[in-house]
Amino acid sequence: MAGIFDRISIAFYTGGRWKKRRVIKLEIYLLEALASAGVPKADVPAWIQQAVTSWPAFDPELPITGQVKYLIIRKLTEELT
Repeated sequence: MAGIFDRISIAFYTGGRWKKRRVIKLEIYLLEALASAGVPKADVPAWIQQAVTSWPAFDPELPITGQVKYLIIRKLTEELT
């Protein structure tokens, strides 16, 4: 049985012309929080792809998992306001 602090691997792509596959591990509680904000767990990889692609400040040279977690927190904050 998975606990809320267990991690799940999620893959998505970064880059423009030359796409690079990235794999990050996110805690289950973040996926459940996104689900409560209207993003079903099955759609999380697509949501992350869209969020990363549309965020102009995304930098593939910086820690990617931290940036994705920031985008998740930003989505949750928007849902609360």
